[in-house]
Amino acid sequence: MKKVTKITTIIMAVIMILSSTTTALAASYNTAQTAESVGIGTTYTTFKYGYPDGNYRNALNYTEKFFSFVPSVTGYYEFVATGYENTQYIEGKTPYVEITIRDAQGNYVRSTHTNAYTLETKVAAELTAGQVYYINVSDTLFNTVSYKSSSYGYVEQTIALKVAPHSHTFTSIQYSAYTVNSCSYCNYSEKVENVAAIKSVKLSQTTFTYNGSVQTPTVIAYNTSGQRISSYAYTTTISGNKKSIGKYTVTVKFGYAYDGKTYKFTYTIAPKGTSISKLSAKKKGFTVKWKKQKSNTSGYAVRYSTNSKMKNAKTVYVSGNGKTSKSISNLKKGKKYYVQVATYKSVKGGKAVSKYSSAKSVKTK
Repeated sequence: MKKVTKITTIIMAVIMILSSTTTALAASYNTAQTAESVGIGTTYTTFKYGYPDGNYRNALNYTEKFFSFVPSVTGYYEFVATGYENTQYIEGKTPYVEITIRDAQGNYVRSTHTNAYTLETKVAAELTAGQVYYINVSDTLFNTVSYKSSSYGYVEQTIALKVAPHSHTFTSIQYSAYTVNSCSYCNYSEKVENVAAIKSVKLSQTTFTYNGSVQTPTVIAYNTSGQRISSYAYTTTISGNKKSIGKYTVTVKFGYAYDGKTYKFTYTIAPKGTSISKLSAKKKGFTVKWKKQKSNTSGYAVRYSTNSKMKNAKTVYVSGNGKTSKSISNLKKGKKYYVQVATYKSVKGGKAVSKYSSAKSVKTK
């Protein structure tokens, strides 16, 4: 009976020693239930290690702290630990800080530890608005304690935990037909089809005649392989109501596969045009007459050139929709000129000019 009692006493002693040793080796400053609430920004926390009783065997070489975070909007958030990079290390060891994210039910979300090469400790995850998440930050003494403080007492290590919205940092693996982009810090990845670069982008039409209805041009885009780019590859936004006489801005924004490139164009909804009723020559000039167009018209435009395709044409504006003629002087003698007319309406951003009439020619005297 005495022998059994003695064995039992020994076992209990061993259990007590192991229990006290375990308690000494790991110190938690709080728990998930008493976690410190953090928000967007930086929180500073101090870990203590060392020899509370001066006994090397009872060294505290591992500590951890819990924080809670509740995102206001659903999205990706990152958690970055800093402050340990300049610590003097024992035996050439590197810092070892670990960050673990769990949800309110204790389910694992994401974790990371210090990169031995960059000394960076950063992790990110997609979190749901209004949900509580627990962030466990831990640090290991034998990797971070300095020579100067390792004899007796405590070593203090201050770590800054920064919480911020996360922007993906991609690493890419390219295959023949597609590329996989994966974020280095969270679990986000995307598959992008390999496509040829954009060669040209233009509008199908830049001038419309007012008819009271919505009028919009079509975007025409081609890649360097000569293929027309699908409209699924970009979004198109047009300012204004798209039916009144005026100038409209078209913004074409391509997706990630085309590096998010953006193009801007302008098109016009103009008043009904007019036509030349008479064109007569005069000394070093000509006189042009046109049909009156009063509806939605502020005036007229006269365009002329020595080139039949109207290259390097000059334009003269005639204010007032009641006027129906214009004389042009100081031209070259005996020279053939091609002439066109149009209507215009004064709008925000300039003049909304109609399509020009068919050209007629005249030879100056």
